[in-house]
Amino acid sequence: MALDVEDIMLFLVTLYLKYSGREGDPETLTKQELRDLILTELPFGKKLHPAELESFFEELDLNKDNEVNFVEFSTFLGSLVRLYQDEPRKDL
Repeated sequence: MALDVEDIMLFLVTLYLKYSGREGDPETLTKQELRDLILTELPFGKKLHPAELESFFEELDLNKDNEVNFVEFSTFLGSLVRLYQDEPRKDL
């Protein structure tokens, strides 16, 4: 099944907006919102220790405002893509 890049980008923005603003600012992710996104939406999320989730947040919160904005979230997505680059799926 071929995936359209524009559809993928729209999905990622929609995913971000699905979790942002549940607490506080609708334009950012809190620690809990990011934790919920990772645990619910990413297959490896359930395997992570709470300290690893905390570490993800600390690494992503580049400006140290205790929130992850979309630019910071995009950095996270880039890191995930690099992980998957090492193990490309053969069914695409």
